[in-house]
This record gives sequence, structure tokens and C-alpha cells, in this order.
Amino acid sequence: MSERRFAEAVKEYLEAARLNPNFSETFYNLGIAYGELGQLKAAIKAYRQAILLDPKHWQTYRNLGVDYVNSRQYVKAIDAFRRGAELNPQDMTLFVSIGYNCGKLKRYSEAIEAYSHAVELKPDFAPGWYNISLFHFHLHHYRDAVLAAERALAIDPDYDEPYVVIGMARRESRDLDGAITAFKRAAEINPSFMEAHANLGEAYLQCKQVDAALRQLQWAVQLHPEEPWLHRTLALAHWKRREVVAAARDWRRAIYLYLRRGLSSRPWVNW
Repeated sequence: MSERRFAEAVKEYLEAARLNPNFSETFYNLGIAYGELGQLKAAIKAYRQAILLDPKHWQTYRNLGVDYVNSRQYVKAIDAFRRGAELNPQDMTLFVSIGYNCGKLKRYSEAIEAYSHAVELKPDFAPGWYNISLFHFHLHHYRDAVLAAERALAIDPDYDEPYVVIGMARRESRDLDGAITAFKRAAEINPSFMEAHANLGEAYLQCKQVDAALRQLQWAVQLHPEEPWLHRTLALAHWKRREVVAAARDWRRAIYLYLRRGLSSRPWVNW
């Protein structure tokens, strides 16, 4: 439906609401039309009115949650998705939405709980297991992170991201050989996966394999030349090779990018 058709729909639903202000379906459809027009505040208001009239319509909570996300009101989005999941506990996507947004807010335990419900409903949902592994890693539950990542890989052996979580967990557990093996596998599956090359480079640096580290870090920089922490790590690799000029060049580039982006530290995985 074109924007013009949605605008016409809004007018029709507003007239219908004027004639019968107690019909929840009118406000539900009005919310959809406003949402399609990008008028999120009006869409949210319409959905909330629909909920007042019919508090057990789970699709309204789902759509309300989506528009809260699009408005960057993540806490309210989580509450809406949760209410929808209470009303329809068989809808996996509601639990995925809860988990994703809890993860966004660094509410990792809640994210794990939500994704766990999702994989109960769909045990072969590899991204669900991957996200569980990632959030366990953030909570420093390295063994659980590896186990969940392995569940994802049992479903999809060519899934690159779980290998990076395994690598990071093994590196934090001081198993650098295991970390390198996992990072290498991720890079083999997806040669354009910057995080795989960057983490592999860092692991090689920790093992004092500076030449191998340099190759991987340079590859990562080619993939994402605007990432300041990559230039910072590359500068360290050049420094360890006594390449002072190259190290200084990369430090300057890292500082410039940090200042331009207003960053003070490297983010963890942000895929």
C-alpha cells in the first residue's frame, strides 16, 4: 500500500473511531496505518487506546513493542513484548524480541531467559543459541557460553559467529590455542568477518606470534578501516616489531577516529 493509501486509511479509521469509539479493532488498524507513515507517536497512542478497549489482543502488544523500538524506547518495548508473550506464549518471535532488546540494554540475564524460551519453542533456532552464548560471555559464564555456541554449531556448522564467541571464551579462560583454532574457523567460513580476523590477530599477539598477528589485523583494517580500536591494536603489533613509524601512524589514526566518533574505549562485539 502506498503512502497515500495509508494516509487515506488514517482518515477513514479516525472517522470510524469518531462514530464508534469503543471498537478496539479500529484503533489497532489506525496504529498500523500511522506506523506505516512513520508517525510513531500517533501509532503508539492508537495502540494504547486499542489495549484499553481490548487488553487481551496480543498482536496489539507486539505492534506497540515494535513502534517503541523504532522510537528507541527499549524499556517500554520490552514491557509490551512481555505482555504479548504472556497472552500468546507459543509465539517465538515475541521472546526473541524481548531477548534482543534486553541484550541491547545489557540486561543479559533477562536476555538469556527470553532466548531460552525461544529455543524451547524452536530447538533448531541456531541464532537463539548463539545469542544465549554471547550473553553468557558478557556475564563471564565462559563454560555456558561455549556450550550454547556449540549447540548453535550442531544445528548449523557453517555459522561463523558462534566460533568467535567460543574463541573469546577460550581466550578469557587462558586457552589461547583453542581460541586461535576457533577464530581461524570463523575466518575460514567468512573471510569478510572483521571480528574473526581482529580477534585472531589479538590472540596471536598474546602468543607473541607478531607476524601472524599483523597479517590478521591488517586484513581486519582493510575490512573496516574506520574502526579506531583496530588501528590501536595494529599500532601495538607494529610496536612489537620495532616498527616505530608505522606504530605512530596507526596510533594517530586511532586517536583521530576515537575523537571523531566520540569514543573512549573499544566496544565488545557489536554484530
